[in-house]
Amino acid sequence: MRLRRRDRRRHRGSLMRSLYVCRPVLNAAAIRAWARVAGFSTALPADDMHVTVAFSKEAVDWHKVPPATDQLALQLPPDRSTKVMELGKAVVLRFHSSALEQRWRRFRQAGASWDHDSYHPHVTVSYRAPPGGWPTPPEQMQPYAGPLILGPERFQEVRESANKEHVETPLALPPRLLVFAPRAS
Repeated sequence: MRLRRRDRRRHRGSLMRSLYVCRPVLNAAAIRAWARVAGFSTALPADDMHVTVAFSKEAVDWHKVPPATDQLALQLPPDRSTKVMELGKAVVLRFHSSALEQRWRRFRQAGASWDHDSYHPHVTVSYRAPPGGWPTPPEQMQPYAGPLILGPERFQEVRESANKEHVETPLALPPRLLVFAPRAS
């Protein structure tokens, strides 16, 4: 969503635009490895995995909340606070993080809009069920329990595309060990 020319003029000196903020998942290979074991046949590519922190279709002053430039390392516990769940057409790994929730609140206080009732950080793993369906419903899967390493925040304008095609890549099976039996003499 772009500001009209007259709206941009009204906000000279500030950076009033829609705002999308995310943190890339730096150890996405670990999430993909977990997904393979959990029964996923495809997943988003590692460089597409991220956590959304803000998604404001309404214009907000970007100067009010400077980007967090640090990495954020979270340890996801194997308890009820980490879940695998369906969210619309996606299957996500949802978790709790007070640091991400605080950042989301800062953006909201700065005027960012949000289309949901509350903020629940998550990483989208896949938009596709395996052929033949899920062997185990996502809500009953054992969630990923390990470190989640997030990179610095990325700021950009909201780009809405009605028919966005999500590209997924197959999850490779681990190489099989070949066991050779000695020949009978």
